[in-house]
Amino acid sequence: MKQRRLVLILVLALLLAFPALSAAQADDGNGGTTDWGSFFDANGNLLPGVKDLGVQTVEVPWMPRLPDWAVPASEQEIRKSNDQALAEARKRVEKALTELGYEQAAPHAPEDGNGHENPGELIVHFGRNQGKKLAEIWASEEGRGWIRWAAGDDGKGKGFEPKDEKGKHLQRMAKAFLMLNAAYAG
Repeated sequence: MKQRRLVLILVLALLLAFPALSAAQADDGNGGTTDWGSFFDANGNLLPGVKDLGVQTVEVPWMPRLPDWAVPASEQEIRKSNDQALAEARKRVEKALTELGYEQAAPHAPEDGNGHENPGELIVHFGRNQGKKLAEIWASEEGRGWIRWAAGDDGKGKGFEPKDEKGKHLQRMAKAFLMLNAAYAG
């Protein structure tokens, strides 16, 4: 009897400790938010005057592309298909721009030739590890600390603060390298 009373008291305390849950909010287009009820009726149908823009995607430039060896086999075929479709679309756009008289821009690649997809292949461009690959640096305990620092947090509340695009790229790749190596941590 005492256990039931204790459980009931705990449940009531938890319910009172957290504010009431509210519906997910939607961007109202004016910098604010609104309830989804402003867009849908009680049956889940769009209200008159609301345009359905379909599926919207947003590019995530800070997230590095995983190398093929890190992608599960079940997703590799999807990736291959997406890559082919993207390559075909780029060719069509380049052809159309050329026909319209626009010059093609050279594809963006870091000046130091670090266009590698594998974060471990990234070559550091400054400091005591200049010229070394992240995978080489990782081989020592001190190097692992340096990569954590380069990723933005060395465990002491300090970290690398990039000042240019190369530095930002290094930090993204160091973070990706740490994520990939976390899977192998014991």
